[in-house]
Amino acid sequence: MQTTTALIDSGFSSEAAIKAIESDSQSNPRGVRILAAMQREHHSRTVAQLEQHAEPCAPAPDAPFAEQMRHRTATAAGSALYKLRRQTVESVFGIIKAAMGFPTL
Repeated sequence: MQTTTALIDSGFSSEAAIKAIESDSQSNPRGVRILAAMQREHHSRTVAQLEQHAEPCAPAPDAPFAEQMRHRTATAAGSALYKLRRQTVESVFGIIKAAMGFPTL
């Protein structure tokens, strides 16, 4: 089965909703994998974030939901996908908000 990945912001992540999307009532996978940011990150990056890091160890199967989701976005593959989302979607929202006169942070 091919897996489809969906990227969402932290404000839209709910453990119950994500689990319902990823698997059916018998816990069979549906072929959808959600990557959700669990905290807001600043747009500028630190030197530590730019340095090469080893792939993080996977959390235990019984680890809390937030820890498992943070691991998904911390891997090289998850990070690359989330960076793609930022460059294709977020800039459009920024342009629209600027044109509408929203205050800048």
